[in-house]
Amino acid sequence: MEEKTTQEKRTCRCPYCDAEVECIEELSAVCGPCSITIVTCEKCGGNMRQDAEVCPECGERH
Repeated sequence: MEEKTTQEKRTCRCPYCDAEVECIEELSAVCGPCSITIVTCEKCGGNMRQDAEVCPECGERH
């Protein structure tokens, strides 16, 4: 019997342009208007640009 894995989808907001983006748990999302990849900050769980050096939510350096 095959096991089906489901990933939780949720809506998040781009931290730069505030556009609504569909986010899938444990995967990065792409903001259409900004054309950036959004990832989750390891410290606070906030949304941030993939290549950002600092999280815009908590200020953690990455």
